[in-house]
Amino acid sequence: MIEEFQSVVRELPTESTQQAVGYPTLFLLVALGSLVPVIPTGALVSSAAVVAFHQTSPFSLLFVFLVASAAAFLGDVCLYWLGQRGVRSKNGSKWLEALTRRAAPERLAQAQEKLAGHGGTVLVLSRLVPAGRIPVMLA
Repeated sequence: MIEEFQSVVRELPTESTQQAVGYPTLFLLVALGSLVPVIPTGALVSSAAVVAFHQTSPFSLLFVFLVASAAAFLGDVCLYWLGQRGVRSKNGSKWLEALTRRAAPERLAQAQEKLAGHGGTVLVLSRLVPAGRIPVMLA
């Protein structure tokens, strides 16, 4: 059993290979998770942080934080840009009207008021709440 474990460990890629594949993959998956808000990127970043913690480079955790933060920011910017572009399109206003009709008017007004009052803070806070970006995006 111990010999099998040692043979598996010997076959693992080197740390530099893991980093060369891992950081771009982390970036792409977190950016995709920003564009599709139901993908749980927290688990992905946590897993990458665990792997980075066990590497010999003292900056591995910092790189995971920087890569994940940059990907989340870029993904969120793209998502909100696409949302604004879609609302301004010919059929986008029809979808917005359909969503507005389905929402309770007082809840919609409350969400729009809070979004207008707090601006970007609401968007940042919505990232910290699981599935919190979905209602903010709809508002």
